[in-house]
Amino acid sequence: MSLTLIAEYLAAPGQEDRLSTALEAMIEPSLEEPGCRWVRAVLPSTTSRRLPVESKEHSDL
Repeated sequence: MSLTLIAEYLAAPGQEDRLSTALEAMIEPSLEEPGCRWVRAVLPSTTSRRLPVESKEHSDL
C-alpha cells in the first residue's frame, strides 16, 4: 500500500528563498529512505507557500 504525504510550509516575509533551499535539500535524503517512491517540491515563486509531497510504499499499512 502506498501513502502520500503532503505538508504545507509558509515562509516568513522575505524568507521564501531560504525555505525553498531548505526544502530542496531534504529531497535527496528522503529519496534514500526505505520505501520512498518519489518526492516533489511544489515551490510557487509568487507566494510564501511551499508544498513538499512524498509518496512511500509501506508493507505494514
